[in-house]
Amino acid sequence: MGCLLRKWICPPIKGDEIIPKPKPVLRREITANELRSIILRQCPNAKIYFSYSKYRLCDIEDIEAFLDVDETNHIKYSERFTCASFAYRLKGQFSVPDWADYATGFIWTDFYTHALYCCIDANEDIWFIEPQTDKRRSDLEEWQGKEVSYVSI
Repeated sequence: MGCLLRKWICPPIKGDEIIPKPKPVLRREITANELRSIILRQCPNAKIYFSYSKYRLCDIEDIEAFLDVDETNHIKYSERFTCASFAYRLKGQFSVPDWADYATGFIWTDFYTHALYCCIDANEDIWFIEPQTDKRRSDLEEWQGKEVSYVSI
């Protein structure tokens, strides 16, 4: 009975749904206060929320390797799966043991104009990642908003 119930509640995952994520290479660790200072240099009006007291930093190439295997950008945008859905899904993808305490997170611009993703690399550079395309930039595109108003890392 237990095996039947388990199969019904937790059906097996198809092999093509399991995509191994590359592991980041730790370059350095910083405190949440240090991370706050880095973020505020580029996003002076942002409200910032942290999940940890210490964070790990890696190279941007590690983030790009992760994005290369992540499937978030292959989902079709719709009224029921918007920019916030993409950003939250990408946050969930990074919320795995090898990545959870790296400095990556969800952001809103202009008090809820657009949701996207961000990361801070080992050089203390902030990268804005559009989860619908995986495009990364060091600044916001005009259509994304004028400034970051909310950060959750």
